[in-house]
Amino acid sequence: MRIFISYRQFNPISKMKNLLIILFLMTSLIVNADEPRYRNSFNSSNNVFEFKISQVRIDSVLISNEYYKSTKEVKWSLYNSKDKTKIYDIEIIASDKTAYISNDGQYIVVINDWPAETPDNDLEMVIIFNNGLLVKSIKYGDILDCGYNISSSASHFSWIFNEPKVSFKENQISLVTYELNEIVISITDGKMVKSRNKFVDENSILTYGKIIEKKGVNYKLEICHKAFGSATNIVEFKSKKKFDKGWYYTILVNNKNEIDIQYERRNLNDVLLNTCLPEPQNFKEDYIDFGKINCR
Repeated sequence: MRIFISYRQFNPISKMKNLLIILFLMTSLIVNADEPRYRNSFNSSNNVFEFKISQVRIDSVLISNEYYKSTKEVKWSLYNSKDKTKIYDIEIIASDKTAYISNDGQYIVVINDWPAETPDNDLEMVIIFNNGLLVKSIKYGDILDCGYNISSSASHFSWIFNEPKVSFKENQISLVTYELNEIVISITDGKMVKSRNKFVDENSILTYGKIIEKKGVNYKLEICHKAFGSATNIVEFKSKKKFDKGWYYTILVNNKNEIDIQYERRNLNDVLLNTCLPEPQNFKEDYIDFGKINCR
């Protein structure tokens, strides 16, 4: 977020006061944007069914020689919203995820769309249930070609553009990863079909980095993280868009031309692929804040 202010009409005291207000507001926005999500219930779109926490466990955790109580979810249950009848139970932690319930209550889809967990091949990302029974659990290592191609904050990470589209009428889940993979998952059997964005080919470079040189429509970007493509240290490209020198962007380049990628209201340039591994597919060591990661 950028805030522009003119000080021409302010005296020094007013300047300081307004600057403090701006800093406070910006800090509040950053904190709120990164704080954990918590929901104890989700409803079907017709409001006939409610999926909510039905059982928790109280544990004691030892921290600095003192015991603290912690509450852990054990079960969620599907209820009829009108007569409060329980239909079935599911053992899952869903309060920090997003759950979608079909209008007949048969299917529940849980998507880990803003994880607080450590990125790891075995982390569950999309979980599908049919009448309370597991259909499919799709793991982190199955969805991403390389588990380093994400955007990390202080306590969470994101991996998809916008909100996933869950259509029970069409029996499918549609989402797009930051690797520009367009993924369709069948709700009935969990089968996944993955295809690259139509603008991506063997000559494409998807990278995140800092603009270090700007001459008209010609740019040079210093690579911080590369998702795919053949490039070392610097990417040169042309673009009709304005990129500010010294700022960081994610760009798709094909034959030295920047390709504009937009999914709904979100542009690729605004994504922060900030793991910052120039050659993640060649990285074989344990990387801080990551678990087991494979790159294909």
